[in-house]
Amino acid sequence: MQPDTPARVVVNERTGTIIIGENVKVSTVALAHGNLNITIRSETQVSQPNALAEGQTAIVENSDLEVSEEGGQLRVVAGAVSLGKVVKGLNTLGATPRDLIAIFQALKKAGALQAELVVM
Repeated sequence: MQPDTPARVVVNERTGTIIIGENVKVSTVALAHGNLNITIRSETQVSQPNALAEGQTAIVENSDLEVSEEGGQLRVVAGAVSLGKVVKGLNTLGATPRDLIAIFQALKKAGALQAELVVM
């Protein structure tokens, strides 16, 4: 049995250490940080088997991740996306730990980070 763990992000600004729990999600938000831009689309769909096929109806989460390095554009992050996907996209652009910490703090202040943010 796995223990119930709260969604939590722990950051240490001095060392650049970032720890992200697996249940951390980001709500719909527009995101731009310096010249880093990210667009994430998340869509929930229902997958249903044919009438004569054996199987069960299931909810499927489809996500599309697009990252770019441009100046001055504001992008929409469409909601309930894992913070891990956001970080992965930003890392491909070379975002530093300080960039990520600043983005996490802004997401929390905007109410889009669905987790406790612990700054050490």
